[in-house]
Amino acid sequence: MSGRPWERWQGSATQAQSDLPMQVAMGGSAASAPPISRVVDDLPAASDPAHDDWEQELAIAPAIAAAKESGLPSRVDGPGDTFRHLVWAAELTRKFGPEVASYILGFHEIQGRGEGQSQQAEKMDRYNNAIGIRIGQTARDYGDVLQRVESLVRATAPEGNGAWREPHHHSPHPAPQWLPREEWKGFPSRQMNWYDNPVRAQGLVFPEEWDHAKRYRFRGEQNEQTWPTLNALLGLLLHRYYADTPDTGKSRSPISARGPRWGKAEVIPPR
Repeated sequence: MSGRPWERWQGSATQAQSDLPMQVAMGGSAASAPPISRVVDDLPAASDPAHDDWEQELAIAPAIAAAKESGLPSRVDGPGDTFRHLVWAAELTRKFGPEVASYILGFHEIQGRGEGQSQQAEKMDRYNNAIGIRIGQTARDYGDVLQRVESLVRATAPEGNGAWREPHHHSPHPAPQWLPREEWKGFPSRQMNWYDNPVRAQGLVFPEEWDHAKRYRFRGEQNEQTWPTLNALLGLLLHRYYADTPDTGKSRSPISARGPRWGKAEVIPPR
């Protein structure tokens, strides 16, 4: 199998630089997406032991760990949530390219919508996903992803309204966003990395070495995988991960944990 399935359907690898990933990440139409049957036919087999953990392969586990280790408050609708989305979108893009990342991220937002996520929160997530996709297109490795995301969040105004702390700050990316503080939810950090903490009043501080990155098996620069394995996509379809739990943040089955979530089985096209 040569090239990404998407590139063969579209006829050119230059599609990777088009606006489609950004449109999908922001909730736009993806009517030209290939049929799911053709996608499944081109999926690589999940025979490599390194791909057995779908949360690692789809960068879910490192993104959750990064948000926790960042010390940022509110991993639901707050700065911690934004950090996770930026890291996840960037790493998915670095690994699989912007098209695949866009569809995975879009599917996650559809899941959230089905569980009562507000339109405001979904809009914020899609906005931050789009920024993460831009970061991932030029990131060298996972360490570079973390460095770029932390620099971006550090430069963002505490209000999370898409403005910079310094009015004349220049960046190739827009400023990330999070919801107003009264909307923040989730478990607070043990030692909050935020401006109302006296030791962080002058600015946010992130780890010099990220512990979780040492355990992330896909952190290196070399990556020949251009499409998630079937094992990974089945994990995404059958589970809904929870980014803010008091223990590990691991995903839980939608059937075994809380009962059926979607009623009738149906194919939901990516948006």
